[in-house]
Amino acid sequence: GANITDLAQLKYKNIDGLSIIFIRQKRAHRKQDFTVIAMTQEIARLIEKLKQPYKSEETYILDILKENMTAKQRLTAIRNTVRGINKHIKVIAANIGISTNITTYTARHTHATVKRDAGYSALQIAEDMGTSEKVVKRNYISNTDLDKKHQMAAILTNWDDG
Repeated sequence: GANITDLAQLKYKNIDGLSIIFIRQKRAHRKQDFTVIAMTQEIARLIEKLKQPYKSEETYILDILKENMTAKQRLTAIRNTVRGINKHIKVIAANIGISTNITTYTARHTHATVKRDAGYSALQIAEDMGTSEKVVKRNYISNTDLDKKHQMAAILTNWDDG
């Protein structure tokens, strides 16, 4: 559920072996709000494949940001990374026959939708995505698809007298 800005800012100090612990950039002013992501084998393999060499706990894991960058340079680096990822996502989507405009933002929404459909609560999804339950309900899981709404309505209106 992390976005690219948060991933770009991950440092070795954010990994404890079983989890990745960080403060989302959007919520940095609230220092007490930590996001915790479980370290799965898949995530560990991705980190192993993409990581920069360890220099210190303060070393960025991914090769997106450098320690001596200005705020403007950091923003440009993150935007360029998002553009590059989105470009690759579009190629992959086209190769498998998807013509819809898919982006990293789509991936974040898909993450929330898959969790919603698997039965996770808005609170659980919010914790995983490092955002508020209100934001999750409004932006990520409010649009239950029409088929699901029909299924729910049929269950709720099943007044069979039999």
